[in-house]
Amino acid sequence: MAGMNELKAKLGLPPISQIGVVVKDVQKAADSYSSLLGIGPFTIYDFVPEMHVFNGEQTYAKVKMGKAMWNNMELELIQPMEGKSPHMDFLHQRGEGVQHFGFNVPNFDDLYENSSKRDLSLC
Repeated sequence: MAGMNELKAKLGLPPISQIGVVVKDVQKAADSYSSLLGIGPFTIYDFVPEMHVFNGEQTYAKVKMGKAMWNNMELELIQPMEGKSPHMDFLHQRGEGVQHFGFNVPNFDDLYENSSKRDLSLC
């Protein structure tokens, strides 16, 4: 986690606001997080983006999402259902687990543009 803190400092990121976890079954995962950690209630729904680009190709993807607040963070459970997506690749290559962290930033475009001018290596 030291690497994450160093990268957050280099980018000037605020605290983590979302943890994205890829799962095989959203309902089972939501039930487990609720009973084990007291997280919830979860809002569960199917999501199909209007426009989805994966590996430079416009494609179709459908996921089942489960979202709940956990203190000041959103826990987002993502079950890939159909199509090509980073979530489907993650599940096939690594199994279930944390796939991303989200940050609420005031101006993403400025942060993104300025990050290309910084040395973001962790080594």
